[in-house]
Amino acid sequence: MTKSMFFTMAALLLTVGCWPWWTLRRPETSFVVRNTEAQPIPGAKILVVVAAMPHAVFQGSTTIETDQEGLARVDTERGWELITPFIIHGIPAYFVIWCAEAVGYSAATERLWSENRARVEIRLHKDGTAATCAEAMKRWPLLRPTGSQPH
Repeated sequence: MTKSMFFTMAALLLTVGCWPWWTLRRPETSFVVRNTEAQPIPGAKILVVVAAMPHAVFQGSTTIETDQEGLARVDTERGWELITPFIIHGIPAYFVIWCAEAVGYSAATERLWSENRARVEIRLHKDGTAATCAEAMKRWPLLRPTGSQPH
């Protein structure tokens, strides 16, 4: 590549200001769901929501179920996107919010940044009023589907 061609490409890139980026949206994560006595909870449902910062924009979700040992897993999710690093908020940071629930137990929820952990240990507590994931997810009020307006 000649010197003038390099400078032309660099100038073009700087003036356009965006380029494609292969990004990690959701890391591969294993979940272990147990009760307070450390016994596995088979059949627990785990809602895994992917969002992007800034502004906690909803990117998608999936629900998985634990096996007899209380284990469940989600695969890595990657994708191409255009980033604009020269503009404020031009590079999104992805995070995962998970919520686990099982019959007779209160739901539990937490946020994980993309590179946080490959294995998540979840302890569910017995509760007569058993909160659901729909109720537990209300603690993330900014999380809304793309294109929707805040209330």
